[in-house]
Amino acid sequence: MVLGPHGGVDEVQAVRGMGDAREALKKWFSSRGFRPIGKEELPELEEEPDMAFEGPGGLAFVIILDGRAIGNRAVFTDAIMRASALRGECNFLYLAVPRAVAPFVDTEVLRKRSTGLLVVDEEGVFEALASPRRPLRKSGAEGGGSVEELLDRIALLEDRISALESELMAIRPLLNELGSVRKLREDVKAISSRLDSLSRRIDMISSSVLMRPEAPRPPPRPSPAPGPPELEGLPSFFKDNPWLEILARRGRDELPA
Repeated sequence: MVLGPHGGVDEVQAVRGMGDAREALKKWFSSRGFRPIGKEELPELEEEPDMAFEGPGGLAFVIILDGRAIGNRAVFTDAIMRASALRGECNFLYLAVPRAVAPFVDTEVLRKRSTGLLVVDEEGVFEALASPRRPLRKSGAEGGGSVEELLDRIALLEDRISALESELMAIRPLLNELGSVRKLREDVKAISSRLDSLSRRIDMISSSVLMRPEAPRPPPRPSPAPGPPELEGLPSFFKDNPWLEILARRGRDELPA
């Protein structure tokens, strides 16, 4: 993927900016000795460039992207596929974009495909990445063209794989968090099972305590018999004297009936 989605770019302004891009590109190539050529001057091609120029260094093709391509991966992929198909048919190949889109262009992908980058704005054209000169593709009879195209397509697949790996790396932290949540759920289930087991044991213990027969109460202890009334006014000799009780009984026994 050459460009990434970015909702903050004013697409309408970018489209308007590319409306005069063709004139600006003509002036830029003209200043370098190239003249624009029409489709009728080009050989039959599988893919057609948006603009073509001819100069001292050979043929130069341009693929134009405007603001409508922002956030549309299919458009970006199509542009790279077109560049791969056209690279062997020209000596120089450029991708032209408005200035608002330029910060989101992956120049490393373009560099791998020997494709330059031209940034177009109100002031003119700026060459952000130069296109190296490559020889034209050999005729199909010699077999060079098919190999060249195959290598370009392989490079495109490698870029797609790299993009998928980047997306996978971005998703991996979420997968780790999901694993942590799953482990936490298992721990909660284990704790809940233990609590249920403890609750059942407490219920069993409570039931056994309620069903146990009540232990018999010991009979009340008899209160001690009251002792003889204290003799008030008598000397201390008579207090707590066991002989007084004996003599009293003997006296009651000797009384006539």
